Amino acid sequence: MKQPITTLLFDFDGTLADTTRTILKAMSLTIAELGLPQTSEEQMRSGIGLPLRACIKKAGDVPEELADRAADLYHYYFKQVAFGTQQIDALGEGLKEKTEGAAVLYDGVKETLALLREQGYVLGIATSRKGETLQLFLRHFGILEWFSAIATVDNVARPKPEPDTVLYDLAKLGRKPEETLVVGDATYDILMGRNAGCRTCAVTYGNQGRDLLQTASPDWIIDSMRELPALL
Repeated sequence: MKQPITTLLFDFDGTLADTTRTILKAMSLTIAELGLPQTSEEQMRSGIGLPLRACIKKAGDVPEELADRAADLYHYYFKQVAFGTQQIDALGEGLKEKTEGAAVLYDGVKETLALLREQGYVLGIATSRKGETLQLFLRHFGILEWFSAIATVDNVARPKPEPDTVLYDLAKLGRKPEETLVVGDATYDILMGRNAGCRTCAVTYGNQGRDLLQTASPDWIIDSMRELPALL
């Protein structure tokens, strides 16, 4: 018999929050600034979830010698698109909720996270996003304190699909892989969870569709975050 799930680790982009418009706009501006030809939205989407340099290279066919410049430009444009030109304070009040490129939580995410907390589950985040912007987003959405552990690309030497991001959270929480479920919208998330020895759940509403997600063999696939509590 499998050990009951006590701990849930979530990817952020494409799983909890719809940041795709923000990412694509920042990516497009970066590619234009570099003087490179624009690629399709499908190609730009294909790298979302990977560490930034890998994401940019895949999204815009960016040569290696421009990778550092591209990363700097992307950080600049992402903040402009997501947070606006006004001063960003510690609470992330510069976020623009109703303008082009603004990020929002997916339908049912906040309610489901609240329910899971009430039911006694321990929640964490395992993301390829840098900690600075993740903190701003979580504060803005009012859910930062809901997560007992947060692992970002800043915390690990080996990013997704390696297990390090998940293992970082589990070490902080004192939890075992056998009692943990990893939830994400990309094959990289599912492989990360499986490589760490966790059970996995893929969501279809993010950046990858059901057919692609199935190639990573998740334990479950759901179409809405509202479906998650019934699996546990």
